[in-house]
Amino acid sequence: MATKRAIVIGSGAGGSMAARALARSGKFKVTIFEKGTNYFTNLTHPDVSQVKTRFSNDELKFGTRSWISPDPLVDPRSFRTSTSVDREFVGEVNTLPQTVGGGLNHADWKARRFRRADFRLADIAAATGTDISGSSVQNWPIGYDDLEKFYTAVEYVVGVQGPGAAQMSAGAAALFSPRSTPFPMPPGVPQYVALRLGSAATTLGLHPVPAPMGITSQIYRGRAACNDCGFDGNFGCPINAKGSPAVTSLRDALLAGATLRPDCYVDHLKLGPYNRIESVDYFDENGAPQTMDVGPKGVVILAASAIEDARLCLNSGLGALNDNIGRHLMFHYQTTVVGVFPERLHPHRGRPITHMIDDLCGPAELADYSPTTPPRGGTIELGGSQNLIDEGKNIPISGTAHKQLMRQSPTRDHLAAMTMQGEDLPQAGNRVDLDPGLRDIHGIPVARVTYANHSFELAAAQYYTPMLLDILRVAGATFTAPLGGDAPRGLLPPELEGNAQNPTANLVPGSRHLLGGLRMGDDPANDQSVTDSHGKFHDFDNLYAADGSLFVTSTGMNPSLTIMALGHRVGCSILNRLDPEAARQQIDGDLFA
Repeated sequence: MATKRAIVIGSGAGGSMAARALARSGKFKVTIFEKGTNYFTNLTHPDVSQVKTRFSNDELKFGTRSWISPDPLVDPRSFRTSTSVDREFVGEVNTLPQTVGGGLNHADWKARRFRRADFRLADIAAATGTDISGSSVQNWPIGYDDLEKFYTAVEYVVGVQGPGAAQMSAGAAALFSPRSTPFPMPPGVPQYVALRLGSAATTLGLHPVPAPMGITSQIYRGRAACNDCGFDGNFGCPINAKGSPAVTSLRDALLAGATLRPDCYVDHLKLGPYNRIESVDYFDENGAPQTMDVGPKGVVILAASAIEDARLCLNSGLGALNDNIGRHLMFHYQTTVVGVFPERLHPHRGRPITHMIDDLCGPAELADYSPTTPPRGGTIELGGSQNLIDEGKNIPISGTAHKQLMRQSPTRDHLAAMTMQGEDLPQAGNRVDLDPGLRDIHGIPVARVTYANHSFELAAAQYYTPMLLDILRVAGATFTAPLGGDAPRGLLPPELEGNAQNPTANLVPGSRHLLGGLRMGDDPANDQSVTDSHGKFHDFDNLYAADGSLFVTSTGMNPSLTIMALGHRVGCSILNRLDPEAARQQIDGDLFA
């Protein structure tokens, strides 16, 4: 019988995998706190086909009303590019969906593994002579081989589709690190626009490949196959074909006895004797303040996102013991180009962005880097367009001309986009702290993000943008252009904001890849780490992190699968301290779960 308590804060990618390992072991009584609402029913029904959701293909609900995202009017963040000012922008700053299952409810769920070289950026910089001065780049304390079995387990828990040897050229295969098993499912139906762009890229010497995705291409563990409705990106899946943690890892944890507490907001960790967290304070589903004791042998796992993890630590006074809490924040530097084509490409149909190009990420093996290696950029995602309502909102005319343009659909049906998920360097000054002048609806200080780009990612974007535009031209685009980021709406009154059209808002990164802040490392005196290689805080005996906050560098890959693999590894590491055999069972038993 479980006698030790595990409190997991966040029900998304990393937290759900840690909770799953602990709950299935039978060694822990697991409680999962989720600030957002549960839009699923029957999550604990033994038949997954009976799990229902309120998600739908509703552009207003997800895009305009931000149904699963936090409301910046009651839960804002602030942003600045320099410590010379208190804040330059207040509003929506890099928020993730706030709901059971977390950010992977809205993502198009690219499930790419990092490669061996991606964990060794400091060594890469030395081998290539790259200037990383001003950054806080370190090698990860773990490598690909340490994570491979956890990657494999997560792929089978989620149900990841991906290419086999028949779907990869030799050049594409060389950009992957070795796998111990094939992908659980083959790639699904390819998107026409991705094939079109991929063909053009091939003529330019690049190596497009079907993107690994956490979306079913066939019936998997009782979940339906994707029906290619076209609403994967930025929408929750109404048939649960998308491998949201809610219907995969989190559901497994609940079936093993874990308790889910949605609409509960943990705002404080109470530190007790011997630097142990002894209790957590939270607002329950009715808004009433409550406390849960951790217990003498219990653990607390932070998995609410890099920004919210750091905010909780700082609001709990933990930053006094480690000034690196909240530092080394990363987002990815997204470089997007668009092309307009004379014919209709229908880029809104089917799963979005079914193909990617990894050539710009650099070689997969450290030995292949040299002073002549091109700069590290990131994965190129092929395809992407607007939905119908956004297109209508962005056409700046009205009346008959508006109707005619909507029928022509120049910025949706005739448009194709590509995005490079550029690796941005960690910097000690890029951080989360508490805004001294802003509080949320509960009166709790909000997160303030300080972030400015390093020349590393800016140079890579400048280097590769012409190549991205060339792909569009070879594919047949008659007009091409780099695309600037959309500025979120400011919420400061004019006397504080200074200008209603605040140009600083354009500098708020548009990425939802929130990384760093509780970085892992083995030597905090020299590597500026907060946690060890197993996610345990250096300064606190029973406090762990299990999400993107652990990242040491951002790489140029989508982080979702790595976040889940780290969460699984953290959960198994906690078990290993208690019962190594129980930990082994949680790793080895997942291929056939």
